[in-house]
Amino acid sequence: MFLSNQTTLRQKVTFNGIGLHTGESTTVIVHPAAENTGINFIINGTIIPALIGFVSKTSYATQLHQGDVSIKTVEHLLSAFMGLGLTNALCEVIGPEIPIMDGSSWPFYFALKSVGLLHQKEPLKIAVVNKTVEVCYGESVGILSPSQDQSFEITLAYDHPFIKDNALSLRFSFSKNDYPTDIARARTYGFKKDIEFYKENNLARGADLTNSLVFDDHAILNPDGLRFYNEVARHKMLDAIGDMSLIGGAFWGHYKAIKPGHTLNIKLIMEAFLQNAFDWVDADVLMKNSHNALI
Repeated sequence: MFLSNQTTLRQKVTFNGIGLHTGESTTVIVHPAAENTGINFIINGTIIPALIGFVSKTSYATQLHQGDVSIKTVEHLLSAFMGLGLTNALCEVIGPEIPIMDGSSWPFYFALKSVGLLHQKEPLKIAVVNKTVEVCYGESVGILSPSQDQSFEITLAYDHPFIKDNALSLRFSFSKNDYPTDIARARTYGFKKDIEFYKENNLARGADLTNSLVFDDHAILNPDGLRFYNEVARHKMLDAIGDMSLIGGAFWGHYKAIKPGHTLNIKLIMEAFLQNAFDWVDADVLMKNSHNALI
């Protein structure tokens, strides 16, 4: 899914809730924004661009900062923006974290889709991957390679009786699959055995069974069960889509990761920039060239 021109919202949209990790009440108001401004957060008058250079932490969530001001857990909202094709927005945040909502990006996507996009005059530029880049982080591996599409492929590794092997890998393509149907409703997740670790590290203070999937050693604790048999993999894909938007918008390439996480995603983007692995191309030119190549 690629549009030729930049987009913004037709009107502002407000989201209220609690932060997944802080447990504090928080609000984000997504405002329309001018052409060529991109996605920005504003907290107490400080503007923080949604770009790789403003990432400050990646442990269990992606955090952005500018000076001494930061905003936590931006990935689900950014994922919804990518799924929607929203390129210019100003996100006014009241609180320390983006609200977790139901643990997925669906509430964001649905509300933003409902008000509609305004198509702007300026052309959309897409980051075209021009070489293969690979990074490793512990047991995790990330690869970004050229492709005539924006596509993703992940493989997870969990030794859990409820998360079967066939639920641990997933492929997604913006040209062949449907973000709202296939990705947006997948919720964040955790394991009961890790609760003490979360408490000791001030994590998941706002998590409960209404906004997170929780697994014990044998089963899932949520009364309503899973939305998809591979919901865990779909949520990892949702996170990857949000993190990869920190390139600066849509990209044309293939993302492949084994045991992905926020740290791996950010390292992969940084390495791609270090290797000059992106060519910025107007979307209409890219589409025309791609069409000619297929004739």
